Amino acid sequence: MNKHGIILAFHGWKQNPERFRTSSQLDKVATKLNCIIEYPKAKRLNWGGLNPHTYDETQLQSLDNVLNYLVLRYEDEWDKRLFLMGFSDGASFAGTLARYWSSKKRIVTGLVVYAGCFQQNPFTPTKEYPIIYIRGKQDKFVSIQEEDLFVKQYYPKHDLKVLRTTNGHKWNINVNPMIIEELQQYK
Repeated sequence: MNKHGIILAFHGWKQNPERFRTSSQLDKVATKLNCIIEYPKAKRLNWGGLNPHTYDETQLQSLDNVLNYLVLRYEDEWDKRLFLMGFSDGASFAGTLARYWSSKKRIVTGLVVYAGCFQQNPFTPTKEYPIIYIRGKQDKFVSIQEEDLFVKQYYPKHDLKVLRTTNGHKWNINVNPMIIEELQQYK
């Protein structure tokens, strides 16, 4: 039986899962990493609260249910790798979810944050996991200060790779091979 990992990929504000799937082409990343991929849908237009630096507890709890379902569904086929990826608001939420699940001793194999900022939360990871932080050099929504806050203050001990793209606040599929290269080592 072929075992595989799980990727949860979170769309940005005012996006939907299908639009994010098309623009990010993360299905190809999942195939290269031997993972199944799921694109959850936010309950509202976004994953957080009204402030992009806050999180929504009910969204975290609903993702507990999603993960429990996936673990049961793929129990015999799952190789225990779990990657969280997201864009913009979805990236910020993925970061919070990784801290939340890690604080509950759930497995988080890796985190990809593309154009996201840090959401204030009370969760302290019990395990370090690799993080790829990606930001467009001309991003008008995520400043270099946001990046520094995310990278240096909240994840100082994690294995961290920072990538910068030439574009603004938009997923650049040219970084997908770099994501694959970084995450392939976690098998």
